[in-house]
Amino acid sequence: MICPTPRERSWPENVPVRGGRMRITPPVFTILALAPFSPALDLAAPPVLSVDSQSLDSALAELSPTLDIPVDKGLCPDGSMAVTVKSMAGFRPGNLASGAPYLQELQAAKDHLAAGGAPAGLAMVCPRVARIISIPAPQAASQIASGASAKASALDDLLSLVDTGGGGGGDPIAPRAAGGLVQQLDAIHSRLLQAIFADRNFRRLEAAWRGAELLARQVPSGATTSVRLTLVPLPQGDSLPVFDQLETALAGSPPDMALLDLPLANTPRDMAVLERAMDFAEALLAPLVVPIGSNFLGIADWGELGSVRYIPGQLEGPEYARWKTLAARPGAGWLAPCVGGVLARPLHRPEPGFAGQGFSEAEPLWASAAWGLSALCAKSVAVHGRPTRLDERGSVSLEQMPLTDGPRPSPLEVPLGLERLADFKRAGILPLAATPGRDQVFAAGAVTMDGGPLKFRLFLSLLTGFLIRMSATRRGEIKDLETDLAQAIALYIQSLGLPAPHDLSVAAHGEHDGGTPLDISLTLAPEILSSGQRFSFGFSW
Repeated sequence: MICPTPRERSWPENVPVRGGRMRITPPVFTILALAPFSPALDLAAPPVLSVDSQSLDSALAELSPTLDIPVDKGLCPDGSMAVTVKSMAGFRPGNLASGAPYLQELQAAKDHLAAGGAPAGLAMVCPRVARIISIPAPQAASQIASGASAKASALDDLLSLVDTGGGGGGDPIAPRAAGGLVQQLDAIHSRLLQAIFADRNFRRLEAAWRGAELLARQVPSGATTSVRLTLVPLPQGDSLPVFDQLETALAGSPPDMALLDLPLANTPRDMAVLERAMDFAEALLAPLVVPIGSNFLGIADWGELGSVRYIPGQLEGPEYARWKTLAARPGAGWLAPCVGGVLARPLHRPEPGFAGQGFSEAEPLWASAAWGLSALCAKSVAVHGRPTRLDERGSVSLEQMPLTDGPRPSPLEVPLGLERLADFKRAGILPLAATPGRDQVFAAGAVTMDGGPLKFRLFLSLLTGFLIRMSATRRGEIKDLETDLAQAIALYIQSLGLPAPHDLSVAAHGEHDGGTPLDISLTLAPEILSSGQRFSFGFSW
């Protein structure tokens, strides 16, 4: 708590700024997303794409991620095939060919046969495909007839010859051969789709974009407060330099929150990433959401969670020394580790018009918990004008989510009971929750890595971002720094739908290094800080 100074002035309600009452409107809520939007990308400085919730396709088209997917040479002579995705619709099995030249070649082969083209002509139309399929050689009609019915009588053979024109011109086997070739092509297409949708990098790519799509879906067109996404593809290999670049680039316009779509394990490398992410979030004063992978708890997958007795107790083990050290640092309040991947879409089954390919997906596709939690913050902004009501299940939940198959369908990768939900929260890990059989996902609390309130960090991020923007773009409206800025802060808090603090005060000190140090004090609304205590922080104007 900061003691009042002789220059400190409290904000009296409805005091006008010189020249008229100041107008404050909440800005666009910004979310920085670091994710594998292009897993094959390997650039020293990855691109930064800024999109609103209605223009996700434009970002995907601009980035146009391309993957080289290894496949059996019996399916493609090259041993791999390139796949480029330029829209969300491009992830559908029936649309993949638009960005996959080899799939286009397969389709060209089927079109050739459907148009009555001779099988022998496939070598000209689609040479790579022709190398992996069995194209029957043209045969004489007499050979066809005898081969087609070895047990038929000589009369039947003769009649067959007569019926087919006695071996006249043309290729009488073509219809039968074409039918067999189409079956071959469909089987190859099906196996290629299975290889693509099972490929690790393709799954990471689609899961990242499906997560962004889930987030964008929470902000309908015309929402009072809009949400803007800043998308940064995580490069292959070391992701630490990305934080260095962004910390410098975003210092003057930090995001309101950030997410890192990189499930972490309890390894030295991942703990180094976690530490850098913490420093990054603390430097920008932006809460950062990061998912925890199953191997963080020493299990191969979440199906083995039952073997972990008490999560806070496990994290006391010596193997978690680095985690405990980080959790005790001041910056831990800016990290929100989370758990509970959300089903990104239903499993693929044969689509209408593609039944002959028989493609069925084996494993569900999960978007990380970081996307689920960030989507809840976006939904809170769209519904209430601020992200701090993210855990109010009655008004803020992810709805109409796809469900898993089986006797207990769920939209979550990790369905948790009440005891497990409490375990994770005690450990400083925020779990997502769902009622079995229901298509809704909600946040089971709002805690940070150090066990503190995430809502407070979200609010503080909003407030400091507002002050940075005021200092950069509206300094001319602030004549009396203490009185006018106090009024502006109060109006901003009201614009979020919160009551104006009754004890808000701004104390300015002498200029130092080109700026004016400020002490700002206020009592936060119970929604933000349930203790009701007065909060003070410094800011350089």
